[in-house]
Amino acid sequence: MRPNLEANRQVFATGAPVVSNLYAGAIGPRPVVTIDVPIKRPDGTFALVMSMNPRLEDFADVIRDQRLPDGWVASVFDRQGVNIARTPNPSGQFIGQHASPSLLPHLLEQREGIVETISLEGIPLLTAFSHGTRFGWAVAIGVPRAEMTAPAVAAALRTLAVGGVALAIGLALALLVARQITRPIAVLRGLAG
Repeated sequence: MRPNLEANRQVFATGAPVVSNLYAGAIGPRPVVTIDVPIKRPDGTFALVMSMNPRLEDFADVIRDQRLPDGWVASVFDRQGVNIARTPNPSGQFIGQHASPSLLPHLLEQREGIVETISLEGIPLLTAFSHGTRFGWAVAIGVPRAEMTAPAVAAALRTLAVGGVALAIGLALALLVARQITRPIAVLRGLAG
């Protein structure tokens, strides 16, 4: 008997498949997710509910298959903002933990968005998230802010360098032209005197 029957109750109430939130299983207690699907008789009544517990590593494998750049953080969250799968995730230390405090309120209150967050490791991120319509789970991908701002800073520095060189050349030319104008005026002043 599994300790959490909420998803099972929802299947009987709605007649539709349900994916549970993460909960502690009866064996272990290891974190598990349940997928419950109703099986109906020809007359439309429930015959039974088929349940399965996918491996949480399978969710992490799907994230890894996306081959995100190093330093990016990708997570799958249940409806309560609990980590189901995450990369990077050394030895599964973040599975079962809520999203970072800077992301969690947004996950719980908004359907999708882009917010500045701090990862569970303390890295400043620009994070985009979205909830699935059918089961309410969310996916979030965070890009390190330094990686996002580095190209803009480099472009600004290049622009400043080019602008500084152009300004120095302009000042040198202005000084040269001013000398060429002031010499004849000085000669005229001398002749007038």
